[in-house]
Amino acid sequence: MEITAQPQSGEPVKYSQELTAAFAGRGSRFGGETNDYYFVANGRYMLILGKYFNTMEVRSLVKTIYSTYFMRPQLGLPYSVEFAKTKPVQVEWGDEDGVSFIRATYHSSSRPGIVIERLARLGADGLFSQQWSIINAGEEPAANLWFKTMINFDNVWPVLPLRGRIIEARDGRSYLGAFALRDLTENWIYSHTGNRGLCWAKDMTIKGDDWLWLETDLGTLAPGQQAEIKPIYLSMNTFGSWQEFRQFALQVNEKENITSTDSLEAVVNGGNPFVSGDYELAVYQHQEKNFSAQVTASSASGSFAPRRADAVGNRASLTLPELPPAGFDAVNIAVETTGVDYQRQVAVFSCGGQVEQKQQEQEGIKVLTVDNGPVSFSAAPAFGPGVFSLIFQGQEWFDASFPAPGPKSWWNPWLGGTGVEIQSLSGKSLLRQPRSIQFVCLPDNLGNQWQGLQIEVDVREHEK
Repeated sequence: MEITAQPQSGEPVKYSQELTAAFAGRGSRFGGETNDYYFVANGRYMLILGKYFNTMEVRSLVKTIYSTYFMRPQLGLPYSVEFAKTKPVQVEWGDEDGVSFIRATYHSSSRPGIVIERLARLGADGLFSQQWSIINAGEEPAANLWFKTMINFDNVWPVLPLRGRIIEARDGRSYLGAFALRDLTENWIYSHTGNRGLCWAKDMTIKGDDWLWLETDLGTLAPGQQAEIKPIYLSMNTFGSWQEFRQFALQVNEKENITSTDSLEAVVNGGNPFVSGDYELAVYQHQEKNFSAQVTASSASGSFAPRRADAVGNRASLTLPELPPAGFDAVNIAVETTGVDYQRQVAVFSCGGQVEQKQQEQEGIKVLTVDNGPVSFSAAPAFGPGVFSLIFQGQEWFDASFPAPGPKSWWNPWLGGTGVEIQSLSGKSLLRQPRSIQFVCLPDNLGNQWQGLQIEVDVREHEK
């Protein structure tokens, strides 16, 4: 751009300034260079390598409040800061199979003969990776060689694998630096801010707080030897959830539905909501910061007066009174800390009372019923493979055609209630199959004993 400045007196002053802007959009893929940086754009995402500090920024072209920076490489020990100013000797950019890349080559002066190749890739789906090659191009062995890179990963709502559990800061206020990263038990972290995930090779060590350090011991490189630093991945809206990103990071395909634990966790009766007698309420702070708090527990039904306790270490606990037989309650929990108050609620159920198993005739059909007082449900093998009645405190909650199946709207036959469906087997075919119902008693994973009905269908008349 040509610019002319006209002073009040004297000759006009003319100068030129180069202006650069990247106008990317869905489906676009290109790269280039400005006075300040190299860049590639792929779809809604952009990768920028600064010329002055060798900082690489991964940016969404949609306006956001977060950013992610991958800093310069460092060689040690001790670690050098030479690449804070040393420019790469060569930079290339382009795309391969729809993935954009920037490749930069650095020559070290602190470790003569060492060449570093930096390769960053960016997909249109928001998946970024960065990997390094460390080459001894000199004539002498390079001993005690370490590699480190720093990452600025803005993270206000983190999910982390800590001490064998998945901890999630569900309050949306906690930063990554509030957690002890030394206790990570898997090779990933996730942020709900921007739906971003960061993962690294399992043999790399992570340190830091709000800033992350990823480092690895390269040992000794002989002349001509090359060491590869496995890719570090950043995903931006690439995966639908932290569970999907975790499977990518671990390279597994798990069918189990993994759940997280709140970073401020409220636990009744050791995690078992079914209680007998007095029981304990414990509140745990899974962050590393000091847990200076007062915890107040109160009953939503007013069954007991509020009780209070101060936190000791990362934990506060109270003893709450016994529930009436076959009773239930919601415990309201107020956690008062310096500057922020938190509210939690947990449900508890009494193990008192008896469960009655009844067998009787209704409408000339044998009916099996399980009844614990507040709740009862019934099924009849001659009617169909399901529960046709659910009563809570005297109120029927199911609509059903009992005692006989019949048409309703576009369903024919229609049974109502809740029951069994088998794929590729019509309702009429299902009713032709032999079936049976019996009383059963089964324990759950916490040792609670449950009584109910077991419904079995023996598919015999359905040849395909």
